[in-house]
Amino acid sequence: MIHYVTYAEKFGWTPEQVDQLTIGQDDWLIPIMHAIDGQREYAQKKAAEAQERKDKAKRARGFQ
Repeated sequence: MIHYVTYAEKFGWTPEQVDQLTIGQDDWLIPIMHAIDGQREYAQKKAAEAQERKDKAKRARGFQ
């Protein structure tokens, strides 16, 4: 059941679509999805940190 929910949440797939996956596809889709999500989170974190540094530098120069 969790298997179907995961694919439905991430890809909007029906149980029938999930059942059509080959074993090879099923073995790799979730790990790849997790890797992509991890990279996306890392990029967002780095962008937020860069923005914080930029804002801090502006404040230090007297800009508000």
